[in-house]
Amino acid sequence: MGSSKKQKQPQPDTIAELDAMIDQEEEEDENLKTHLMVPTGSTLYNLACTDRPDGAFPVGTIVNVVGDSSSGKTVLGLSCFGECNLLPSFDDYRFIYDYSECAAEIDIGAMFGKRTASRIEKPHEGKTLTGYSSTVEDWQDAMNACLEDGRPFIYLLDSLDALTSENELAQVEKQKISRETGEATTGDYTAAKKAASITQILRTMNDELKGNNSLLIVISQVRKKLDSRFPVRYRTGGDALLFYTSLESWVQIRGKLEVRGRQVGVHTVTRVSKNKITGKRREVPIVMRDALGIDDAEALLTFLIDEKVFEVGKKKNTKKKDKEKDKEKEKEKKKSNSITIEELGFEGLPSTFLKRTEDPEVMKWLVDKTTQTWKEIEASLVVTRFRKYA
Repeated sequence: MGSSKKQKQPQPDTIAELDAMIDQEEEEDENLKTHLMVPTGSTLYNLACTDRPDGAFPVGTIVNVVGDSSSGKTVLGLSCFGECNLLPSFDDYRFIYDYSECAAEIDIGAMFGKRTASRIEKPHEGKTLTGYSSTVEDWQDAMNACLEDGRPFIYLLDSLDALTSENELAQVEKQKISRETGEATTGDYTAAKKAASITQILRTMNDELKGNNSLLIVISQVRKKLDSRFPVRYRTGGDALLFYTSLESWVQIRGKLEVRGRQVGVHTVTRVSKNKITGKRREVPIVMRDALGIDDAEALLTFLIDEKVFEVGKKKNTKKKDKEKDKEKEKEKKKSNSITIEELGFEGLPSTFLKRTEDPEVMKWLVDKTTQTWKEIEASLVVTRFRKYA
């Protein structure tokens, strides 16, 4: 019989070896600054994941995005394709979209550009009716095929919940026959077996994705436990996603985005609940517009206003007026949503400023200002007291 004792991990025997390990850790931290990251189209979400405005998901990892229905999960995933299509660093990457839900078709060309649409591939093109996976085994085969191809890729699975399994399909057929013959049926733990299959897939793919510099984005649906006294939100698929993902985010709708009483999008909040990149757990707003996708400019402006970076509701009054008119003007100021951005010499409504962000230089300024503010906030959160083990 083999020994049941666990093998100990090698420990540094000398100070030189210990120093080498510390140097390696510091090098890994430094590499984060230059590591190839997949951007999401949301600067705030990028910052929440990596403290970098230009990327959220490091290649060579698995990430999980969990969200409510109609919260923009699909758009968030597809935005990664749109963003990477603009970057020369991803010119050699394949874009694989496994839309297992087959629930609705987004006009990808209209929202993300024709070139992005032309680069997106179906994992089973010409092999199945839809070209997408329908079982976890289909998904595993598609992932293996991508890895065997050798080229780096970004694989978007939308969603894990929509996948059935060969075991589940066999059980459905068994139950059908039992109903026809009047025989009793017994459970076979199909959910547990599906979770076990997902665990196996993620475990075997984890290292291979690193070696291939590829990215797997898994979208999950939020499920609600109804037989609980308190509302419980969870996702299916077992604990494998929690164990093998580098990033886990939960997207929740916070309100409707309306124009003239008609809904044109949603205000969402995205919470990074697991983060192996920086270790931080942050919550940021993302604005989703039906026709536009992610409205980065509005989310950034809202963030800066909430952080009181801009003066709100205080427009300069250059004309002399009598006391009564001044009092009336003060009342108007309190009700006003106008903002003052001294660096740009702007005074007016946020909606007016958003029109100016169509100028690339203004948009760049907005991103830089947000990044600067984000870093200042993060720096203020660092504990500066004496460290026992420093």
